[in-house]
Amino acid sequence: MGSRSEQVLIALVDRLRQIPDIGVERNSALPERIPDGGLVVVRDGDPGEPEQALGGFEPVYYRHAVELEIYAGSGDQAIRDQTFDDLATAVGAALDADPTLGGLVFGWPVNMDGSEGPRCQSTKQFARNLMDVRGLSLPIAFWDERLSTAAIERLLIDQADMTRGRRDEVVDKMAAAYILQGALDSLAANR
Repeated sequence: MGSRSEQVLIALVDRLRQIPDIGVERNSALPERIPDGGLVVVRDGDPGEPEQALGGFEPVYYRHAVELEIYAGSGDQAIRDQTFDDLATAVGAALDADPTLGGLVFGWPVNMDGSEGPRCQSTKQFARNLMDVRGLSLPIAFWDERLSTAAIERLLIDQADMTRGRRDEVVDKMAAAYILQGALDSLAANR
């Protein structure tokens, strides 16, 4: 039997595999062909360090950030958008049923001057559709994603000495993890 973290990840993948007509993979590269019903890739993320509530009376707990990548497959833009919405709703409902999930973090694409443009409105509408229209009750947070891609690009160039082609393959995934980690660090600091 694996670690508690591994058990939770296996349970999450199993829960997502109960959604009909979608592919669910763990830590895999994006396949050349996405199934018609869509694909969810679960990235293990970072299990973090154990924390204990003040006073020492509560059990130790871990905050484990896991990334879910959702891909819609074939068809024209309208079909892909509908497939993505349906898939995100199904994933949201599966996660909403999990009492151990703390919430969802959305990248907040504000303009460089801090103003909210059309991309913020789209993100807000997507979150609203997931939460209100679909009846999900998870807490949500929006986290400023300005310069996240630039920070990851710089990291990959300076510390990983990665080629441009390889960086293009991983930069979006790593930027999403960077955004999520920023939100988690802020939550931990404000406890």
